[in-house]
Amino acid sequence: MESVNMKIVEMGGDGNCLFRAISYQAYGTEDCHQIIRQYCMDYILSEKQYFQSYIEGGKGQIENYCTHKRNDGVWGDDLEL
Repeated sequence: MESVNMKIVEMGGDGNCLFRAISYQAYGTEDCHQIIRQYCMDYILSEKQYFQSYIEGGKGQIENYCTHKRNDGVWGDDLEL
């Protein structure tokens, strides 16, 4: 990995690791994870029509899904990616 200027960087293991990893890649620090989380949930809500089929319960549950996922320590998954 060194030959291509890559390295493994450990992220905080507090349930925010997906958002910490994105924050690290975008800003060079994992400290912006909460902002990344909020932007992600805002985007999912703004594109309800697209995302509704990926959330159990569909359009009727997307608001609850995003409210839950906005909480610190709630794992991000493939939908957030």
